[in-house]
Amino acid sequence: METVYRVMFEVESKRDRALVRDLVRAFPPLELEEDFETVLTVYGELARALRDRARQVGLECGMAISTRHSREEVLAADLGLLYAASSRGFTARVPKDGYSFASACSDCGLGAVQTKPLIMHGAVRGRAAFYYASADGTHIIIRTPIAREIIERTSQPGCFRHPVDRQGHVIADWMQAIPGATLPPISRETKGVTWHEGCPICGRRAWRVSHEEPVRLMYPRRAALAAQRHAVVSMYEPCGVFPNHRPGASGFDDELGLPRLLFNKAAVQVLERYIQPERFFPTHSSIEPVYSE
Repeated sequence: METVYRVMFEVESKRDRALVRDLVRAFPPLELEEDFETVLTVYGELARALRDRARQVGLECGMAISTRHSREEVLAADLGLLYAASSRGFTARVPKDGYSFASACSDCGLGAVQTKPLIMHGAVRGRAAFYYASADGTHIIIRTPIAREIIERTSQPGCFRHPVDRQGHVIADWMQAIPGATLPPISRETKGVTWHEGCPICGRRAWRVSHEEPVRLMYPRRAALAAQRHAVVSMYEPCGVFPNHRPGASGFDDELGLPRLLFNKAAVQVLERYIQPERFFPTHSSIEPVYSE
C-alpha cells in the first residue's frame, strides 16, 4: 500500500507564490517544479505538517489523500469498491419511473429498487473496461464479456442488465451492475471518512472521504460474509449528498449521491485483471479494498 498526499494551495498573487516557495524551503526534502501551479504531491506524513504550517502563515490550502493498493491487497479484501473511468461521449440514467419505492424510505427514497433498464444517450468512446454511466458516478457499466465472466464465476445473472438506447433497443456491448442486496451500515471501525446530513426518517447519513487519513471501509464480519452471496451489493449510506427525491414521486430528480456499489471476492478476482493503471488517465480505474472487522 502506498499513500500519496497532495497539498493544494490557493495561489492568487505573486505574494502567494512567494510564500509557497519560502514555505517549501523550510521542508528540505521537498522541491518545487519550475512550472508549479497549485498542487504539490508529498509522500508521507510530511504533508500534514506542510499544510498546518501553510495555514499558520496565512496561505489557504487543503490536503487530499489517495492510496494505491497492490494486487495482493485488493484480492485479500472481503469486498471491493470499484472506481470506474469517467464517462466519455455518452450519458445515461434510469428513467424517472424506473424505480420501485415499495421498500424505500418515504423521505429520502433510498432503498428503492431499479425496475427498468438504464437509458444511454450517445456512444462510448474510450478503451476502459468499465465506466461510470454519468459524471456523478452513480451507475457502472461493464463490457459484456467481463460481466458474463463474473456471472459465470458467481452464478448471479440478476446482478447485471443490458442498458438500452433512447428507442429501447438493447445495447449488447455493455451491461449495468445491479445490486442484489443492500448492506447494513458500515462499521464504526471505518477510518478516513466524515459524516454529514442525515435523513430524519431512516437515519441514513451521507459519508465523504475526510482526506485526513487513508480510507479504510469496514463492515461487521457477518455482513461481509452474507455479501458473498451476491456479485454486486449496494452500500446503505449515500455518498457525499442525498439524491434529490420528492416524497411520493416515482423516481429521483437527481441521482447524485446514490449509494456506491461493492463487488464480492469472486467478482473482484475478475475485475482486477482488467484494471487500467493511472498512466492511462482518464480511462484508468481502481478497486478500493473493503474489509471486515
